Amino acid sequence: MVMGATKPIPPEIPVIPDPQPEIEPNRTPEPEIPPPSRDPVEPPGPDGPEIVPEHSPPEAPPLPPEHAA
Repeated sequence: MVMGATKPIPPEIPVIPDPQPEIEPNRTPEPEIPPPSRDPVEPPGPDGPEIVPEHSPPEAPPLPPEHAA
């Protein structure tokens, strides 16, 4: 029997299986948005928690030269 191109993999080279989603076997993946009964906090948006002030303070106009002292 001729061992051509098929060689056994050396033990120092780990065999990497096909990439799969990180889901433990025999476990159902949790939904991205938790049910409100368990977590009353609103889930963050796609860009993270949305923190937007109701009124952003307007830029203060530059003081006139006579009031700058």
